[in-house]
Amino acid sequence: TIIFKGGKNGQVAAGEFELDVNGDPLPLAESRVNEVFLSPDLLSRDGFGELTVNNDDGDIIVPKGVKLEGAAGSSISLVGSNITIDGTVSSAGGKLSFNTGNIPLDRKNLQDGTTGLPLPTPYEGRGVFTLGSTGRVTVAGHLVDERGSENSSALDPLFLDGGSIDIKSYSASLEEGGILDVSGGAQVDPLGKVSYGDGGSLSISTGRDRLMNSIIGGRLSLGATLKGYSGATAGSLTISAPAIQIGGSTDNSGVTLLKEDFFNQGGFGTFSLNGTGVARD
Repeated sequence: TIIFKGGKNGQVAAGEFELDVNGDPLPLAESRVNEVFLSPDLLSRDGFGELTVNNDDGDIIVPKGVKLEGAAGSSISLVGSNITIDGTVSSAGGKLSFNTGNIPLDRKNLQDGTTGLPLPTPYEGRGVFTLGSTGRVTVAGHLVDERGSENSSALDPLFLDGGSIDIKSYSASLEEGGILDVSGGAQVDPLGKVSYGDGGSLSISTGRDRLMNSIIGGRLSLGATLKGYSGATAGSLTISAPAIQIGGSTDNSGVTLLKEDFFNQGGFGTFSLNGTGVARD
């Protein structure tokens, strides 16, 4: 498991290098192998513009209270078997992508190398993206008011347009209270003139395994707040799920139910809904 955590609670040293009686290196402590802590300052204090974390057969966690904040226009890509966001992941006008896989990498490689092998059945508890009730993922554009300011920001990069959030997961649980925001920003210059940025793009794709598209199933629980507001061109929203129903009610947990007023919420101007198909029993 990879956990973003800074300060004194971050990664501890592996310990002194020691040999056993045969002269072989002693193994790392199990706790040190099972958990790896990464600093959330990688994209801020340490100055990297792009961050890719690939933990194909392990989990990635951004805990509550942790802020993984990239510089404006930066990109963050997280790949894991499960991804949980209870803290904040942000980059004004940037690109954020989250990819989970249901089928383990070694099983997928076995499938590729063996002819006639039947497709695996989906693995329980894998391939899940979770946005917790305290989770916030945002690429909203800058909000800048320069009226009466003595500190000119004219030389600072200004990103008014919202960026992109791309979630690809076998299943996704977007809990109530969580926020996904691709809204455009705004600038008020010293003379009071207002300029608006366009909304960005939000894509939530579930129902198929990332590595093996023939593996279908999963579900999408859509309780979070989705934002694509703009004073110029509104943001775009793409949702893919095994089955989507607009209005009414359903007892089928595999169906994503959208209320009739869904399209009047969040400020989006473009919508795309895709049903990926429900697996047969």
